[in-house]
Amino acid sequence: MTVLEGTLLVSLIAALCLCWLLFIKLRKKNIIIDALHTNTDFNESKIEELGTRYHSLSKEISKTREKSDYFEHMVDEMPVAIWMRNNENEIKYANKAYMMITGDDEGKKARTVIKIYQDEDKLAQSAHDENTIKTVQQYIIASGQRRLYNITEIPIEEGTIGVAYDINEIDDIKRELEQVEHVQTDLLESSTSAIAIYGSDQHLKYFNQEFVNLWGFTDSYLDGSPSLSDVLERLRSMNKLPEHANFKEFKKFCIDMFTNLIERHEEIYYLPDGRTLRAIAIPAQQGGLIINYKDITYQISLERSYNTLMSVQKDTLDNLTEGIAVFGADGKLQIFNPVYAKLWHLPEEMLQNFPHVSEILDKTKGLYQSKKDWEDFKHILLSLISSRVTTSNRILCKDGATLFWTCSPLPDGGLLLTYTDITDSVRVEQSLRAEQKALREAEIIKNNFLANVSYKLRSPLTSIRGFAEMLLAGYSGKLNASQNEYIKGISASSDQLTVLVDNILDITSIDAGQMVLSVEEFDLYKALKELPLLVADKVAQYNAILVIDCPENIGNMLGERKRIIQIMHNLLRNAFRFIRYGGNIKVRAVAKGKEFIISVEDDGRGIAEDELPYIFERFNKQTANGAGETGLGLTVAKCFIELHGGKVEIESEVDKGTKITCSFIKKNRALLR
Repeated sequence: MTVLEGTLLVSLIAALCLCWLLFIKLRKKNIIIDALHTNTDFNESKIEELGTRYHSLSKEISKTREKSDYFEHMVDEMPVAIWMRNNENEIKYANKAYMMITGDDEGKKARTVIKIYQDEDKLAQSAHDENTIKTVQQYIIASGQRRLYNITEIPIEEGTIGVAYDINEIDDIKRELEQVEHVQTDLLESSTSAIAIYGSDQHLKYFNQEFVNLWGFTDSYLDGSPSLSDVLERLRSMNKLPEHANFKEFKKFCIDMFTNLIERHEEIYYLPDGRTLRAIAIPAQQGGLIINYKDITYQISLERSYNTLMSVQKDTLDNLTEGIAVFGADGKLQIFNPVYAKLWHLPEEMLQNFPHVSEILDKTKGLYQSKKDWEDFKHILLSLISSRVTTSNRILCKDGATLFWTCSPLPDGGLLLTYTDITDSVRVEQSLRAEQKALREAEIIKNNFLANVSYKLRSPLTSIRGFAEMLLAGYSGKLNASQNEYIKGISASSDQLTVLVDNILDITSIDAGQMVLSVEEFDLYKALKELPLLVADKVAQYNAILVIDCPENIGNMLGERKRIIQIMHNLLRNAFRFIRYGGNIKVRAVAKGKEFIISVEDDGRGIAEDELPYIFERFNKQTANGAGETGLGLTVAKCFIELHGGKVEIESEVDKGTKITCSFIKKNRALLR
């Protein structure tokens, strides 16, 4: 029952009691008047006195009747049903609201007969017999609707007074409140926060499971509705509260919140077990406190990690050599580093105000190279930025700087712009390109020079060799010993110079891409058997033993026969440079799968390990000895091996010898193209 309804009910009861007393008083006065009319045993003075009293009582009765009519009308117009019973439990009076419930809204039916529900008189009899107010809630059919009424019978001296008022809406509200309370309970139970509700008496009225899990209380303890003071004392004994220098003062502060707290109060608890809680106290509307405990240990850890990450990110960005700028989805600057501000000559105060990208472009307009129509150029730049496609390009500035610009879309709709000052790199690149061009031109001049010189040397060399051979053959008469030795020296030098010229011509032809192989299929065994004849003079000179280890049925090879022999001849000449007098050289050829493996091995002085990477370089000092060799033999051999699609490897150990291995594809059809 609401306060308004309770007040109304009290007023009604008071009005009924007053009306009843007026009726009783009026009835007594009527009896007195009737006695005056019937009693004749009076003298003249007595009659005069009674007359005066009669007129006075008549006026008072008239006033009493007016008040009685007024209160009766007031009760009749009350919106709640009111009736009155006598000591025989009969209804002697009922107002309009009562008659409307019974259906006799025009008062045609006898008011003493119709009941608003079946056991109405039993409740009145019980109230009269026990002399206590009796109340029940009863569903009644009123105006064709089944509604819940609160019915009260109040005992008085002459019977009982009954009151009935509609509480159907209150019942509906009560059910809705119960439903809301149920939903709120489910919501609180599903919350990840620990929640405790204390009543105005400072005792625990509600707690959820998270509250139990957080503090480790037993259900039996919490079901006993302990006070907040008891809970704090127990938590302290369990060593689950933060350490306080003055625990009594802390507890008093918590207790005082029941009377002093107006708005929510928030506090952070650092528990002894390392957890961090956020405690929020909220004053309840009906009095008491609602306390919410949230474990924010992980959140604090994440926040600390995030702050560390942001600090590292800031330090990283500030120390990058590239200019970094991050724009949000709204086109406003969010992140930048000092290099970005320095590259574009922008004050950091401006950038810290999150300017729009168009504002920054207008500010840096003077740094771009001259554009006829700045607005069109700006529109192109904005289109590239807003296209959300990874873009990169070079920006040429008026001050001569060159920036490499990259635009990358971010998942949150923003953009990452990076600017790298590549001015020095561009200048170095330009210098390298100019130098490379000069080197190419010098290489062409060198190759042309060597080719021309080589071709021009062929004719005099041929003449010198011919004349030397004629002199040695005695066409000009017999030579003495000294003359014969000189002529042999001239002939040998001519041969070496001829080999040098041929090697130079081959290398220049290969470098110029003009070397074309005359590819044919030939018997590898027969080709290798020609090698002893080519180096017979070297074999005799070093008293060496040359072995050709090659099966007769090794098979045919696709390539230029003359160049293969030249390769092996150069490898043998290289071996003779390193062998000792009386040394051994072995040429071994085997067929392995689709390849021919040919090796030249000697037992000479070998090559140092640190010299092996440079052994195939031109004019190498290891392959050019004091006997007039130039060090081009291995270079030419390697070039021709690679022209045949093969590869060459070298193994050597000082004082133990050297082994050079060549691998060729048997039938390399690519050579025919």
